[in-house]
Amino acid sequence: MGRSISARKRAMHGPDEAPVARVRSGRGAARMRRHRSLKRQGGVAVNFVVGADAVRSLIELGWLDPARRSDREAVTGAIVALATRALALRLRPAG
Repeated sequence: MGRSISARKRAMHGPDEAPVARVRSGRGAARMRRHRSLKRQGGVAVNFVVGADAVRSLIELGWLDPARRSDREAVTGAIVALATRALALRLRPAG
């Protein structure tokens, strides 16, 4: 532990070789890049639980294919499509 960082780098890479940064781009890194990009564009990422009643309603209203009721992406797509339609129609909460 007595060697400096520079000495350790030289020992690992040789005196004339520049250290090469190892970059690992896993799923977590990709998810973080998407999140930051979304945030820069003014978006917000949300996670929430969709209850059985809501899933049933999405199916009954034709937003979700019954065969895909357990498919996370299909449920997400149905909710996004519903919200997009509601916003396009300028729907307001009842009350």
